[in-house]
Amino acid sequence: MTAPILRLDDLCKHYGALPVTDHVSLEVGRHEIHAVIGPNGAGKSTLVGEIAGSIVPDHGRVLIDGEDVTGESVAARARRGLARVFQTSRVIKDFSTLDNALLAAIATDGTAFRFLTPVAGETATRERARAALDRVGLADRGDVLAGRLAHGEKRALELAMGLVQAPRLLLLDEPMAGTGREETERLTELLASLAGEVAMLIVEHDMATVFRLADRITVLIGGAVAICGTPAEIRADPTVRSAYLGEGAP
Repeated sequence: MTAPILRLDDLCKHYGALPVTDHVSLEVGRHEIHAVIGPNGAGKSTLVGEIAGSIVPDHGRVLIDGEDVTGESVAARARRGLARVFQTSRVIKDFSTLDNALLAAIATDGTAFRFLTPVAGETATRERARAALDRVGLADRGDVLAGRLAHGEKRALELAMGLVQAPRLLLLDEPMAGTGREETERLTELLASLAGEVAMLIVEHDMATVFRLADRITVLIGGAVAICGTPAEIRADPTVRSAYLGEGAP
C-alpha cells in the first residue's frame, strides 16, 4: 500500500492547561484533497502550524512521505515538498507579480539571495515563474505591482508562489479568506483544476468550497477529531450538523 504524503500521529499541543490540538491523527493521500473544518477555537490554526513546522507539538509525530519531520524546520519541510499558502497575504506589495513568483522560485532552489536584475536573466527560473502565473490566470499581470492586484488576484499570486516550488503537498490556510463570492468561485475552480496533480490539505470556513473540493473532510471540535469521512458522510452526521454545519449545510 502506498504511504500517504502526510500523516499526523496523535498530535497534542497545550497552552497552559488548555488542549489546543488533542490527540489529532489524520492522513492525506498522494492525490487527495483533504479539508479540515471546525468552529472558531477548534485548533485549526495550531494544527496548520504543527504541520508546517512553525509550532512544535508537545506530543505526537508529523510524517511527510513516511519520514518523521517533527523536529525539522519550516525550510526543511519546504525542501521535502511542502508549500504553504497563508491565511493573510504574504506578497511583497512593492515588487511586481512576476518578481514575487521569482523570489519563491529562488527560495525553492536554495539559491543565495541576489538582486533581482541578474536573477531575472536566468531563463529557466523566469520561465518557471511565468508558467506558475499562467497556471493561476495571471499571465498578463506579471508587470503589475503586487500591491495593486485585486484581493482575489493576490490570493492567486500566493498560490502561484506555492506552485512554482513544484510541491508535493499544498497546505492552504483559509485560501478564501476575505474574497467575494465571484473571487471565491474562481479560486475554487482553480484549485479543482489542480486535483490529481498535487495533494492538498485545506483549512477553510467556506462550506461550498469545502464540499466542492474535498475527497475527505476532518472535523475538529475542541481540538479533537470529531469525525473524518467523505463529504456525504460529513453532511449526514447528526453530531457535526448540530455542532457546526447546521441545518443550512450545503
